[in-house]
Amino acid sequence: MAIQTITLGFIVALLSSLVGIIYVYFYYQLFDFSSYLPIWKIPAIFTFFSFLIVALSLTNNTLFKKRGNIITSLFVAISSILSISAPLLFPPKFSDEIEVPELFPALVFPLHFFVPLFWLFLSPYFLISKQ
Repeated sequence: MAIQTITLGFIVALLSSLVGIIYVYFYYQLFDFSSYLPIWKIPAIFTFFSFLIVALSLTNNTLFKKRGNIITSLFVAISSILSISAPLLFPPKFSDEIEVPELFPALVFPLHFFVPLFWLFLSPYFLISKQ
């Protein structure tokens, strides 16, 4: 089970990073926030959170046996919804060079859902079917 979970973490990190980079690249063609969120941070952050979910999943599967995947999925769903409040509560300090700083949340809100969506979409194929 651990190998499937780690493999899932790699695939989720890769797919979400790829989609995130493409999304941010095209968004930066319209509004350039690259000084506040450089493109290289997207795969770094997504890889970190993917393997944080892997660690959580392995811990839950050890502690709760048959209900571990359900608890992990519930935590991932709830935390992704709660995380979108971060750009609203703690917005970055923009300089005068940014024309429309109010569009920054429109950039980062979808990014909060890439890792959870790929995890929740792919986990039945890697984890639940292997029990």
